[in-house]
Amino acid sequence: MPRDAAATMELSRAYCLGNPAEPQVVPPLPPGSDADQGLDALSRCTRLKQLYLSVPVARAYRFPGSIANLTRLVHLSIASCSLFQLPEEISALQALKFLHLETESLTSLPESLGSLGNLLDLLLVKCYSLSSLPDTLGQLSKLSRLCAMGCLEQRILPHAFCSKFGDLLAPITQISSSLEILELTTCSPHLPEYLGNLTNLRRLGLLSGSSLTHLPSSLLQLSLLQRLKIRLSSSLCLLPENLGQLSALEKIHLFCTNGLRGLPESIGQLRLLRKLELNGCGDVQTLPESLSQCHALRTLKIANCYSLSCLPQNIHHLTGLQVLSLSWCDNILQLPDSLALCPSLERLFIRCCSGLTCLPEEIGSLPRLLELEVDSCRGIHSLPLSLALLSQLRDGSVVRVVVKKCCKKADVDPLIQDMVDEEGVEEVERQRNT
Repeated sequence: MPRDAAATMELSRAYCLGNPAEPQVVPPLPPGSDADQGLDALSRCTRLKQLYLSVPVARAYRFPGSIANLTRLVHLSIASCSLFQLPEEISALQALKFLHLETESLTSLPESLGSLGNLLDLLLVKCYSLSSLPDTLGQLSKLSRLCAMGCLEQRILPHAFCSKFGDLLAPITQISSSLEILELTTCSPHLPEYLGNLTNLRRLGLLSGSSLTHLPSSLLQLSLLQRLKIRLSSSLCLLPENLGQLSALEKIHLFCTNGLRGLPESIGQLRLLRKLELNGCGDVQTLPESLSQCHALRTLKIANCYSLSCLPQNIHHLTGLQVLSLSWCDNILQLPDSLALCPSLERLFIRCCSGLTCLPEEIGSLPRLLELEVDSCRGIHSLPLSLALLSQLRDGSVVRVVVKKCCKKADVDPLIQDMVDEEGVEEVERQRNT
């Protein structure tokens, strides 16, 4: 960090980068130390608009109050630093729109943060020592994105962040109409009902460990919600039965929700749903037949769903489906024959589904298929002859077909032997015999 910034007064952007290192939570550096002097010198670059700090230091430190001089600063990013405190003087940065913090040592945020009237994006990542957010967050009337992922000590959002709650009055409630993206870690078994007051929310991401048991009914008030992502929620058993009321929902991502028993039938009401991804939903045994009513669905990815036994029989009603991916779904014994009737399917990936014994006989007649990959499905001994149809050009494109670690060339028709990659087949044979 430069001690004399006089020669850099005209800087509008500064990158201070160092080698990645694990931050250490230790006593703060005394005033006048190298890090303190360097940051103080940098704060004299009054034309600075973007400042990126990623300089690991040996000891934890405060950001100097002289940051108030950077009144033109628009973007402040601090990562991999042993920062444990921001000064109250940060309120002077009235031009600041993006504040990104990634430091394990940070213990609190200043109350003056609420004075940043132009702040649009507040990103808090791996702030493991951060236990709460200031109530003044509710004063950030232009905030459109709040990400508090990895703040493991955080229990709940402050009431003032959302709206009035009982006799507790929020200082300012405009944030309810400005916030569009909310991503947070929660250690609470439930989310507050007033989450539904964030009526302008477009994206909601939750990381909850084993604590979250259910979603609030007020979630259904988020009529503009487009993306829902839930991760590491092993105690979450059910999604709201009326999930289909979220008519604007376009993407659903469920990762490592091992306690989830299934998807609600109302999912068929999601006419705008374009992507559904299930990964690590070990207790899900079936998908609702109503899923086939999601005609806008383009991508369906299912992985590590060990209990899933079948796909919807009327999957061909998914007329917009372009990508289907199945991985590590050992309990699926066969795919529905109607899969071969999917009119828009372009890419089909089937990997490590050891229970699968065959492919649909007419799979090769898929009119728009461009890529088929079958990998490490040791239960498959032969392939349907219809795959020979895939050797023809499709709209001027060559169809990519890869079949490996499944069967031997000698076990399939000569017309499709070239599609079989025998590498690893001997290993598969040993697994079958055991």
